[in-house]
Parts: sequence; structure tokens; C-alpha cells
Amino acid sequence: MEKRNEYVSALILAGGLGTRMKSDKPKVLHEICGETLLKHVILNVEEAGIEDIGVVVGYKAEMVKEMTGDKYSYFLQSEQLGTGHAVMMAKEFLKDKKGKILVLCGDAPLINKDIINDFVKYSYDNELDLGVLTAILDDAKSYGRIVRKNGRLEKIVELKDANKNETEIKEVNSGTYIFDIEKLLKHLDELSTNNAQNEYYITDMIEIFKDNDYNVDAFAASEGNIIEAANNRYELSKCEELFREKINKELMLGGVTIIDPKSTYIDRNVKVDTDTVIYPNTIIKKGSVIGKENIIYSSRIENSIIGNNNKIDNCVIVDAKVNDNNQIGPYVHLRPNADIKDNTRLGNFVEVKNSSIGNGTKVSHLTYIGDGDIGENTNVGCGVVFVNYDGKKKYRTKVGDNCFVGCNVNLVAPINIDDNVYIAAGSTLTDDVEKDSLAIARSRQTVKKGYKKK
Repeated sequence: MEKRNEYVSALILAGGLGTRMKSDKPKVLHEICGETLLKHVILNVEEAGIEDIGVVVGYKAEMVKEMTGDKYSYFLQSEQLGTGHAVMMAKEFLKDKKGKILVLCGDAPLINKDIINDFVKYSYDNELDLGVLTAILDDAKSYGRIVRKNGRLEKIVELKDANKNETEIKEVNSGTYIFDIEKLLKHLDELSTNNAQNEYYITDMIEIFKDNDYNVDAFAASEGNIIEAANNRYELSKCEELFREKINKELMLGGVTIIDPKSTYIDRNVKVDTDTVIYPNTIIKKGSVIGKENIIYSSRIENSIIGNNNKIDNCVIVDAKVNDNNQIGPYVHLRPNADIKDNTRLGNFVEVKNSSIGNGTKVSHLTYIGDGDIGENTNVGCGVVFVNYDGKKKYRTKVGDNCFVGCNVNLVAPINIDDNVYIAAGSTLTDDVEKDSLAIARSRQTVKKGYKKK
């Protein structure tokens, strides 16, 4: 954390409806890479070392607060009357504070910690009373143009008001500002609605500050695409594309192989260790931690821990744990609280829920293990079902070490199978089986010769 950032607060403007999203959900609650737009902005600020954070909310304010958490200060903008009006609604947040206030938009998730730190540093180094974060774009589109005079910020001109020379300017306003808090509070009420939209614009503070001979300037970010915000579903997808590219690039530079980054979807703050190889069409959701030297083919992994040196092939793994040196898949489904120990093999169409699989155990295909515990070096044959539910309650099954469970066996819980037990194929067991036993629970075969000729 930059030492100076201890004296910086952040105010995030998140009150807008976002009509172009065509959604009942507030714009800032739409998600990219595992987090809402608003949460990305907050995380960027926190990663920059800024801890004092306020959020201006408006449309469906309670939903925004509930999904964002109670760690932050919230201020209601009941009417959306512009960016300046949003800051006015947070006067209590600014009151009695000294230092600087960083003002950001809640729909702009690409302004990362490095850019924030560079911007804050520039404002302190140059003793700015008001700083504007800008970006330089090849195509400036409809963004407000940054007009400089002798290298310093003169004004921001909206495209509709720009002359021919101003239209060609490539430097544009990002919508992020930094203010001296005391001077902002002193002059905030000077904003007016004397404009075509009848709204209070935070950009009008530039003229107000300059009229008072305050130090005003703009800082151009090193990355142009930080300007991207999500005003509609298409822009949301572009933000996700850029954010995903950043995530994948950081992982690859850190020693992870991603065969095709464009078809690999990894959420923010997912951890992947070195020499893991990720093949196309893999989705790794937030809360997941992936160890070293894994090979992952076309799988979905969500909020799960994967150890080292595993091969995972076309699997769905949710709220589960896979330890080391396992072969999982193809088409294995690990559901919540599945715990796969070391050196196991889980094959085609195996489903595991709320169960542990011991070291060296093999469950090769077409098996359901629910609410069970299997020991070490046990073999579970094809078509085995842990019958865990009687229609009202669920019960557990325990299978010990070094057991052999034949094909098409039903284990009706609650039941305990001790160590070194052999269960014959086709058996349905309802009673416990002692150590070193053979269990057979099926009808004896009957052959009636010549029956077909009758």
C-alpha cells in the first residue's frame, strides 16, 4: 500500500438505473469475471490500499447494499440528477475529513490498482486540488475531450459541443477524479443545473476550481482501455473480454500454460500455480485454488481446491477438493463436500457428493457415491450406487480399506463395510459386513433346460 493512500478516501457512484442494459437489475450488479461491476471497482480501490470507501446508491439501493456487503458506507441518491448531485448526496462522508477523495464510476471495472496508485501519486507530487484521470484512444468516440493549454488541463469539452479541432483530440475523460476534500466541500453547492439536461455535472467543478485559482490538471493513464465502462450488454461483454485477457495474461506470465486464452474463462482472484496446463473451453470460477503441474481439459471448476499433478478431463467440480496425483474423468461430477485424496482414479460418469475417497482407490465408471466414506486402495466396480436417501432423511455409508465392490452393487445406508471385504456383483446390501468377509446378496441362478421349446 502506498503510504499516501492512508489519507485518501474513495467515493464510488453507483446510483444509476442503466436503462440501456434493458434489465430489472441495477447496472452495477451485472457481473464479469466472477464479480459485479461495482465489486470490481471496490476491489481495485482496496488493492490500491484505500480503506475508507463510500458508495452512492440509488435504483434498488437495498439490493445493491445486500450484494456488496456491509463493510462500506452507503449514501442514497433517490433522484438521479447527475454525477455532481451524486457527490452532493455524500456530504456526510466528506464532512470533517482532510486529504483527498477519489471519485469513481461504479460501472468502470478496468481502472486497476496500478492506475489508481499512479493517479494518486501524480496528484500529490503536483499538489493538485483537482485531478482528472484521462485515457488516450485511437478512436475517442463520444467521450468528453481533454483540452490542454501549455500542457495543462484547460477544460473538458463534450463531443456535441466540440469544434473541428477539438473533435480530433485523442485524450478523453475517464470519469474518475481526485479532489482536495476541504475545497470540494467548500464549493460543491456552487454546482447548478444550468444545462440542457438540467443535471449537476461533476465536471463543472473544473471551472469552479480554476476560477478560484486552485491547482487543476489531468493525468493520462498508461493504458487506454481503462476508459471502457459497461452501459449495455455489448459493452459488458467487451469489459469482460478485456478483464479476462488481463487475468489470463497475468497467469501465463506467472508460469501457467493456457492453450487458448480466448476460450478459457477464469474469474478474478482464482489462484493457479506454475506448470499447470489449461486446455480450451475450461471455466474456473471464483474461490478456486489450483496447484502445480495439473492438466485440465475442458472442465468447469467452481469454488474448489485442486492440489498438484492431477489430470482433470471434461469434469464439473463444485465446492469440492481434489488432492494430489489423481486422474479425474472424463465426465466426472464432483458435488459439494466431495473430498478426493491422493492417487485415486475416478472414471466415466462417476458422481460424488458429500463423500471422501481414500488414497489409491479406484471408481472407474457409472457410479454414484453420495454421503459416503471410502477407505484406501478400494476398487468400486461399474454401476455401484450408494443408496443414501429413504425419501425423508439421508444416511451415510462407510466402506473400509482394501475392499472390492463388484459391479451393480447397491449399498443401502446406513451401512458399514469393514476392511478387506469382497462384495459380489449384483448384490444389494442392507446390513453391515465384518472385516475379511465375502458378501453375496442376490438370488441364486436357476436354469430350466428346454423351457424355450415349450
